[in-house]
Amino acid sequence: MAGRGKVAGSVWAARLLGCVALAAILACALSDTFSRPEFLARQDRFEHVLAFSVLGFLFGWRASLFSLAASALALTGMAFAIEGLQKMITLTREAHLSDALASLGGLTLGLSIAVVAGALLSRRRSAYAQPS
Repeated sequence: MAGRGKVAGSVWAARLLGCVALAAILACALSDTFSRPEFLARQDRFEHVLAFSVLGFLFGWRASLFSLAASALALTGMAFAIEGLQKMITLTREAHLSDALASLGGLTLGLSIAVVAGALLSRRRSAYAQPS
């Protein structure tokens, strides 16, 4: 039973980190003065994929099927909402459908990694729990 508490703690820690990451993404996306150096062509798409991969992983970590679906739906809405808010609120930022699609690709990647990692971890734990 002690192992179960550790899993629940890691889930809540991941959700808390996900909320912090989401707040940071919102702050960066909706800031007119946020400036960053460009190192790559299409770096903005890469940033969308990376940011939403992290969000997908954090919200998908050890999630039940219902939680995973709810997280996917909520974060998909956030991807489009961020783009819409950039168009409505900021003066210097632009909204692009390709940015939202890059975010969705990152979200899919992050959720997939979280599900696979959780399944592998569960399989590994159950292998250790079985008496030899």
